[in-house]
Amino acid sequence: NLDVLYVCNPVQSHGDAAKLAASEGIHLFLEKPLTLDLREGRELVEAVEKADIICAVGYQYRYQGVLEKIHEAIGTAPISLAHGYWYWTVPPVAATRSKEVSGGPIVDQLTHLIDLGRLFAGEVERVSAEYTLNTRWDEDFDNWDGSSVILRFESGAIGSFSSTLSLYPSLIEKPNMSYMGLELFAKNKMARFRPDNATIFRSDHITEWSNLGGDIDHEFIRACRLRDPTLVRSPIREAYKSLAVSLACNEAALRGESVKVREFIREMDGLL
Repeated sequence: NLDVLYVCNPVQSHGDAAKLAASEGIHLFLEKPLTLDLREGRELVEAVEKADIICAVGYQYRYQGVLEKIHEAIGTAPISLAHGYWYWTVPPVAATRSKEVSGGPIVDQLTHLIDLGRLFAGEVERVSAEYTLNTRWDEDFDNWDGSSVILRFESGAIGSFSSTLSLYPSLIEKPNMSYMGLELFAKNKMARFRPDNATIFRSDHITEWSNLGGDIDHEFIRACRLRDPTLVRSPIREAYKSLAVSLACNEAALRGESVKVREFIREMDGLL
């Protein structure tokens, strides 16, 4: 008699487990990405919403306490640019090393920052992308080691996001090395997000916060106990939208041309 199920197995097997749990009324935590297939992603959204269960998707940075400080600083001000980066090595989890299995770095990793970009700048209109395998081509390596994408948001903002898998395994342990981050630019201010700190740059002063907590597991379990979906900051419908943008980036790299996100969703699934 399960109350809650965490689905953290390889992405190709998310769907069956999640649909079965939803049909039994079991609350769900789904690791991201939801799936590599938008049609199945829509089916998961519909199954969760029909079952009226609590469901959170593993976009854990939405829960960081420092993110609330950026919300307070940026408010509703228009954003001109969102710039994100993720510097990494060969993924330590075997199931995510192959682009065929994981979807590649944009879908598996940088999707976190694309998701935050959507949170602040709104929905994405179109994407362009370039991927390469230029440093690990002589290894047993089935992935891209360099990725760069440009997003045009419906709000008028643009996003520049880049990722690499060309670095060394110990980089995350280096105190002077920030392996990922997101910077947001509004009028006369810049906000910088990193997993454990946030900095706001203004013309007259700089403010920094660190270690403000915020835990996705704690909030998800609390939402399940209280049966309060408003406590979930990473609902499945939002995760579907971030997945669609991430997969559209892969498609843009494959086509060698920009891809309109709404048209891509219609082509792959039917507009949600």
